[in-house]
Amino acid sequence: MGIVCLTKVVRATDIVDVMQDGEVVELTGLIAGQRYFASADGTTLVPASGTITGLQMIGWTVEATRMIVRCQTGKNIT
Repeated sequence: MGIVCLTKVVRATDIVDVMQDGEVVELTGLIAGQRYFASADGTTLVPASGTITGLQMIGWTVEATRMIVRCQTGKNIT
């Protein structure tokens, strides 16, 4: 599980990077200091103030335009 931030239309056969651990900046429409979860269908973000039972946490915002992404679902094996 992770997020994909596309800046252009891609073909279904194109390789894309799925972020599981990082930061996304220059976002709009988010609330600073809020945890965000993936919607049940995986297409949008749901703030912690919404119905989040059973949803996977994606990350949290430290500013309204900056999200810390931490959506690892398994143990970290190094």
